[in-house]
Parts: sequence; C-alpha cells; structure tokens
Amino acid sequence: MGLGVGLAGTVAGCGIDVPHSVSMPDRCAEVMRLAMPSATFETGNERSRSVGIDSITATVEAVRTDLPAGATVAPEVAVECRFDDGVLDGFRWTKGGPKQSP
Repeated sequence: MGLGVGLAGTVAGCGIDVPHSVSMPDRCAEVMRLAMPSATFETGNERSRSVGIDSITATVEAVRTDLPAGATVAPEVAVECRFDDGVLDGFRWTKGGPKQSP
C-alpha cells in the first residue's frame, strides 16, 4: 500500500495528466472546433471505424449554429480524422469548413 501511495504522489508531482477515456469521434469533434474557433457547432452523426490494427478513422457531422439567417454559407459541415496508435495523423474537411486560400 505504501508503494502505491508513493508512486501516485510521484506521478502527480511530475505534472502527468492521466487522460480520461474520450472516444475518437469526440476527439475529432474537438479538433474541428479548434480548426474553426470562431464558429459554434452542434454535432450530430459521429462514428469511427478501424482501418488497420492500430489505425482508426473518425468522422463527425455538425451544423453551425452561429450563422445568421440568410447566410450565404451552408451551415452543414463534416470532418474526417485519422488516428494512428491514438495520435492524430490526419484531418480534413469533407463538407463545408473555412474558406480555402487561393
């Protein structure tokens, strides 16, 4: 028991943050929000699929709730995230998203 308490104190003192269990679609939705911080989203369809032993693709569909009525931008957006060993390896807008520079 003393070893466990000592180890816990050592880990806490190192500033290591033990992550909570978060799904890959939830992580992908957060990356979407970070990629377009001025927008507000209501997420809808979120899913993930395994594409290999250590690779997962997550997709998120959302609706922008910050657009005024009659906006010329479509409110529907969607993103795809690729994770390899739990690390974000790719991100792309599959629908909507920020304007692309020329």
